[in-house]
Amino acid sequence: MDLADHGGGGGCINPDCVLSNTGLDGENGDDWWDVEPVDPDVIFDDMADESDIAFNYPIDGCFARAYLMQMRILQRYGILPWKVWAFDDLKVTTTGSFGDVTWGYHVAPIIPVTQPDGTLKWFVIDPSIADGPVTTDEWLTLMNTTSDDSDMTTTPFWVSPVADGAGHGYFPNGLDPFVVDEYSNTLMELYQQCGEAGDANCPFIEPSNYPYEYQYP
Repeated sequence: MDLADHGGGGGCINPDCVLSNTGLDGENGDDWWDVEPVDPDVIFDDMADESDIAFNYPIDGCFARAYLMQMRILQRYGILPWKVWAFDDLKVTTTGSFGDVTWGYHVAPIIPVTQPDGTLKWFVIDPSIADGPVTTDEWLTLMNTTSDDSDMTTTPFWVSPVADGAGHGYFPNGLDPFVVDEYSNTLMELYQQCGEAGDANCPFIEPSNYPYEYQYP
């Protein structure tokens, strides 16, 4: 998959290009995205403690987890994270009953943090695979890939990671659910149940069928 296939709709292969795309360069008071150096750990721990987000089911659901974390970070901290996407034959080793888990892509929130010397450093907030905030390189390493071997892109909120892609960046394929909040929460509830049961074959809720044709088993 070529990098040119990703990054459409304002996407950035390098997170540092986020600022130039948004114009949020710290001038004219546009610093709402800025987080003090101590805060990434606080934000990560806060998100990791969200008992209704199915971090216990690594098989699927990164898109819903990323969306819900974005919304809660915005509501609680006044910043709106971007998303970082990785496209590759990804593999993570989990400590639970699922063992090695493979994905074709993965997505998580990413926030810029001002360092003591005034520079920015980007941290991924991803309790599904990490124990704390990680850089993009560390995040890729956790999935057994690198920036050279995978296609990585960062996108602003509600923008597709695929060049000329449909949808608004909830799924990479553009098949966004009609009621995003309810869909995300319903999927997380189902995936939590499967995670607790150690069921790797949890049914996927088709966005086109929700909420009209979906009922819990």
